[in-house]
Amino acid sequence: MGKAGILTQVAFPNKPGRQAVQRIISDFDRLFWREALFSSTFDPSSTFSYMDNPKNQAPFNGADPKVIAVLSYLTVVGWIAAVVLNNPKSELASFHIRQSLGLMLVMAAGSIVMIFPLVGWIVGSAAIVGAFLLWILGFLSALQGEMKESPYLGAYFQEWFKVF
Repeated sequence: MGKAGILTQVAFPNKPGRQAVQRIISDFDRLFWREALFSSTFDPSSTFSYMDNPKNQAPFNGADPKVIAVLSYLTVVGWIAAVVLNNPKSELASFHIRQSLGLMLVMAAGSIVMIFPLVGWIVGSAAIVGAFLLWILGFLSALQGEMKESPYLGAYFQEWFKVF
């Protein structure tokens, strides 16, 4: 009994899929190990890979705009990565890059205002909490692949940050 028989007997005793598993293991053993290690004519480029299936390949025209949109909401580093990856520019990704930049700036302004006692603490806290709630809405919109502006400020963000 070969390696495939011993492994499947331990993992799948008396189960219907045992023969299929044995065949997969023996094919892998035969195709990879024996040919790769002991054959002088082995060509690694001729073996089948996951990406050989056209269904598993993304079109090579940049990253997925939805992924870029979600990435733009994940910290400043994520925003920078989203700006770099947004080439060629996607309408969805650019929209969310502008929205997330505006929300990050509102949070930063709220943090700066909190330097001032009492009134600054109240105004800054309200700005940060409000921007965080709008950030959640924007993040969910990016996850769904939709272009929903942030209430109250979203239209301004789109106008101010047209460069992105």
